[in-house]
Amino acid sequence: MPPDRTAIIDTERKGFPFDVSKFSANGNIFVSDSIGSFARAIEAAKKKEGIRFIIIDSLYMHTLRIVEHCQKMYKGYEIWGNTGKYINSFLTQSRSTKQFFFVTDTCDALNIVGEDGKESTQIRASTAGKMTEDKIELHFTLCLFTKVIPRLDKDTNEYKFVTMPDGYNSAKVPMTLKLPRYVNNDLWPIAKKLEESSPSGE
Repeated sequence: MPPDRTAIIDTERKGFPFDVSKFSANGNIFVSDSIGSFARAIEAAKKKEGIRFIIIDSLYMHTLRIVEHCQKMYKGYEIWGNTGKYINSFLTQSRSTKQFFFVTDTCDALNIVGEDGKESTQIRASTAGKMTEDKIELHFTLCLFTKVIPRLDKDTNEYKFVTMPDGYNSAKVPMTLKLPRYVNNDLWPIAKKLEESSPSGE
């Protein structure tokens, strides 16, 4: 991703597995350690001149902070009801006609009942509370899952993005991007395609 046009909202605060010195040099890393600072970081990134892409790493850590906050402030069902409201607030805030948002998350294996009434195990974005379970993907145009392919001959792993559902995950991409089922786990080529297909950022 281009460091001069990309902002990173860092909720993990554990460092990155890649060089972020150029992002830092451009003042494009925003650290979040609370619910309030998370919202402020997103608004600061959205308002910064030249920013076209905003990466949130990660929704999982932000969700943990939401749950911790709600457990202190509420009781019983109100904990999870308000957890869902905070997550929905983030989803609303991440809508933009000027920037593209990319959100990293972990996955949960959920038992989901299909239209035929049968239950199956599905992989979905990790959240907290029933209000947003199995619903996060609905808010995004594109959902990618990472597939790890062992390379025993080289004693390494190969990492791919999965772009299509396989009956187990909820991967999806716009048909206009014309992506194959598996692509290299490099976000930039995909971001470029998105930008080219939607110059306004919508």
